[in-house]
Amino acid sequence: MREELLRSYRKVMLARRPDHRLVSTFRDKLEHRTGQERVDFHAYLSWKIKEKFGYVSAQLTFQDFVSYIVQQGEQEEVLLDPHWRSLYQMCNPCVINYDFIGKFECLAEDVSYAFKMMKEEDDKEEDDFLFSSRAPATTQSLAHTYLSQLHRTKD
Repeated sequence: MREELLRSYRKVMLARRPDHRLVSTFRDKLEHRTGQERVDFHAYLSWKIKEKFGYVSAQLTFQDFVSYIVQQGEQEEVLLDPHWRSLYQMCNPCVINYDFIGKFECLAEDVSYAFKMMKEEDDKEEDDFLFSSRAPATTQSLAHTYLSQLHRTKD
């Protein structure tokens, strides 16, 4: 069944810089909480960080979050794993023969190319999708702001 699906469907993968994925996860899941989430990721990760390091800041910082992710064990299960797990672990690009692999940083161009490659002809549908993406310059600027907060630790 799986092999039939892989043969009969177009396979597209979009990759994103790992550091940008971390910033996006922190902002979306921890910093900009609405109170409507099914799982309180802030409380959950605070508990996991305290369990691992023996302490946690009163306000979970980006530094705390990244330190935890960097020192997460290979077999350690965490609810948000797909947000920072390596793409090769989730998408199996060495096993699955993707028709197209694009980059989030040039999403508009890559999606446009992928649609053309797959002979999609509905320009309105394509335009609606392209305008829903965040501008790469904004993403780059946000990532720089957060990543500049990190400090190196000595091993």
